[in-house]
Amino acid sequence: MLKYRITKNKNYIYFDSIKSIKKINDLISILNKITKINKKEIVLDFRKMEESSYSPVHVSIAGITNFYQEHKGIKIKFKMNKQDYILHTKTQKPFSAVEDYDILKSNIFDRVITFSTSEDVNFISSEIINKLKYSIDCETGVLVSLSWCMNEIMDNVFNHSKASKGFIMAQLHKRQKKVSISIYDSGQGLLNSLRQSGEFSPQNETEAIELAITRGVSGNREIGQGTGLWGLKEILQENKGYLSIQTGHVNITYNFKDDTKKISSNLPILDKENLCTRIDFSINFDNFINLNKALDNYEPMEQINCEVQNLIDYNGWIHFNLVEQATGGIGTRDSGKRLRLYLLNLMKIEVNPIIINFENIDVISSSFADEFIGKTVKEIGFVQFNSRCKLIHTNQYVSAAINKAIKLRFN
Repeated sequence: MLKYRITKNKNYIYFDSIKSIKKINDLISILNKITKINKKEIVLDFRKMEESSYSPVHVSIAGITNFYQEHKGIKIKFKMNKQDYILHTKTQKPFSAVEDYDILKSNIFDRVITFSTSEDVNFISSEIINKLKYSIDCETGVLVSLSWCMNEIMDNVFNHSKASKGFIMAQLHKRQKKVSISIYDSGQGLLNSLRQSGEFSPQNETEAIELAITRGVSGNREIGQGTGLWGLKEILQENKGYLSIQTGHVNITYNFKDDTKKISSNLPILDKENLCTRIDFSINFDNFINLNKALDNYEPMEQINCEVQNLIDYNGWIHFNLVEQATGGIGTRDSGKRLRLYLLNLMKIEVNPIIINFENIDVISSSFADEFIGKTVKEIGFVQFNSRCKLIHTNQYVSAAINKAIKLRFN
């Protein structure tokens, strides 16, 4: 249980660790007690908190404290050390997709972000996918599936929760080879949403969650067709990923790698009208996803697909313009790595051949040539590279650097 102290003027709540989501449930219980004795200022002290924590914790704290401040009139302050991860995430005052555009363009991971419009959703999901395209080599189907999942779940906040905004945080775990997403809202919750549909009558939150991940179940048929949570579950099952859904008094977790399910009940709530919903999921980026199979032959036209389609000419070739894509320059090994990962991901998104255009590039470094072309050829092989890629507008200096890089890779 979290430690807390009620004083004459302020109430202190002390965190020694927030690795466990159980501490968040303790936080709700304490806040509920404090509001009953009409205290208007609370301090959350994170200075002795263990450093590492996970996205469900941060989006929950952000959403819960926002709710008590906006709906209960309670002033909440955070006490943190300057080097704390919770300060970096801006859990106290989350990033805005509009106001913090430049910061999020630089690094969107490990940030709590609020969203309240479809434009916010589009920006957030697009930036997460863009960062992944240049950061890791994802298996076929992963990026498109992840894009679909994020858009669907964030869209549910607008269509079903009755909350004015949602909170999202993404984490990239390279060692575990997974991407984790947490999405939270302080809205009416799945139980209230489904009961208002007039079509479904779940008796409790457990039944509401299990109904929500069933195909065709929606809180509002005029808005949705009931594919969001069902599709998320099917994709994660295909990927052997992880899914956790908490709403009201109940949390259900599905570990599809081990095919296990765990139900936690009697969890504290904000109030009966605001049962809240938090969706946490992890996708293994090195596990193939057959999206068509997962969604039962439904092929979503995600933005990532649309972006690729815009690069295709009338002959069916994808144009990979190096000057446009190499935003970080073409002189370093790091920039070569970013482009190699993007190229490999592009090959897995689209089967069409790719034209790599070196127009307006006079010279490239040996390290860039090795990282971008040499390693790509080594990884996928000469035959595959030649069948998928065509290099154009390479002058004698660029050609020499590329030929040398390939030769050294195979010596």
